[in-house]
Amino acid sequence: MAWLIGPVAIAGCVYLFFSLPTRTQLWFLAWNAIGLVVYALYSRRNAVLGKQ
Repeated sequence: MAWLIGPVAIAGCVYLFFSLPTRTQLWFLAWNAIGLVVYALYSRRNAVLGKQ
């Protein structure tokens, strides 16, 4: 049933996201972008494989 439940859950999340106000969607995208930058900077400095 995972092949049915997974896509239905994704579609539900997409529906909920697009039913939010535009301002909330923009804040969500902005915070995700900030999080990705922080993650990339942290992982670049602390990657174990990069130090070998």
